[in-house]
Amino acid sequence: MNTYSKNEVVSFLKTREAFGGLSNMAAGYPITLYGIHCKTSEHLYQALKFPDRQEIQAEILAKRSPMAAKMVAKRCRHLIRSDWEAIKLPVMAYCLRAKLQCNFEQFGDLLRSTGDADIVEISSKRDTYWGAVPQGDLLVGHNHLGVQLTNLRDELVNDEDCFCTAKLAPPDDVELRLTGCLLGTLDFGIWVSMEVEMMLARIRARRLEQRHNSTNGGF
Repeated sequence: MNTYSKNEVVSFLKTREAFGGLSNMAAGYPITLYGIHCKTSEHLYQALKFPDRQEIQAEILAKRSPMAAKMVAKRCRHLIRSDWEAIKLPVMAYCLRAKLQCNFEQFGDLLRSTGDADIVEISSKRDTYWGAVPQGDLLVGHNHLGVQLTNLRDELVNDEDCFCTAKLAPPDDVELRLTGCLLGTLDFGIWVSMEVEMMLARIRARRLEQRHNSTNGGF
């Protein structure tokens, strides 16, 4: 278990909050892999539980909301791949990286805006595995989702110039399938060099402007 002070972390509970986009339930961060469209990272995560059940994956991906997608997986939990408990953490890390690679500028900006604080998902249902539960001025839980987001943010900040052209690979020794397609290593270096430089220039310009505003009292 980890213990966090509420005032020292970046936390999120609902998708419409300032940092709600960090949630797997947040809309506006679609993921497309091999032409297969996932409305949210939650849709992708739930679908990957059923590599040999294309009909269940199709039903999950067709749901309009991530909660509805999750409910399909819950209804079919007796058919989840047998090794799921052993691989679900690296699969979640894969889904978060896919969310970033497919929404590099938007989701990258959100991650960078958390600074160097720990990221914590606040659980509304006493789930201390993926999130943390409020206890007075503290948040207590394993917070695996928050930890993975924090690690992804730190990797992005420390290697920003290369990250946008990185490859997306499934976890080591884990076979992932989506609607019959084996998910191999995807090269996200799909932008020409000029486009990459223009995007990085915009990011750097925003960061310079933020630093300038902070040194002038925000005006």
